[in-house]
Amino acid sequence: NPAVFEYLDLMRWALGRSDPDFPLFRGITLAWDNSARRGRDAFVFHNFKHEYYERWLLDICRWTIDRRPTEERFVFINAWNEWAEGTYLEPDVRHGHESLRATRRALEAADEYASIRTWLQDRNEAQRLLAFLEQRERVERCLVDSIARVDQQSRELREEIHRLRQSWSWKLTRPLRWLIDRLK
Repeated sequence: NPAVFEYLDLMRWALGRSDPDFPLFRGITLAWDNSARRGRDAFVFHNFKHEYYERWLLDICRWTIDRRPTEERFVFINAWNEWAEGTYLEPDVRHGHESLRATRRALEAADEYASIRTWLQDRNEAQRLLAFLEQRERVERCLVDSIARVDQQSRELREEIHRLRQSWSWKLTRPLRWLIDRLK
């Protein structure tokens, strides 16, 4: 007998897989039933719903956006017209254009996610730059304050030296200082 699985279980299994150590391009399928070609060796994923497919596609698009550079953001959809396996995006009598609509909704949501993510990264970069500039401004203020203190202390020392040189004790000890300088 064919191996029969729930489509939702396939989706959960695929989304729950850990990231490999190599570049991975995720793939997705719609309904699947290859019993017409494989007989007892077939796989069947039943209880397919377009809502599950749309969610799965959006999740792997987000996964791809989060992990791959823009030029490597590929997601593979199986398949356009695998009618014998029951997996196809083409419109049909039963579902109309719903597979294509679900694909469009998921891709539009993924595009919005990528835009928001880019905006947030740009915003985070701007916030980091702003934090750097604020830190730099604090350091500059600290340096300016330090320089101002040193300048003030220097002025005070010059004033003290000037007062000292104007004092009577300085004038009286002038010959003694001259003698000490000569003896050195």
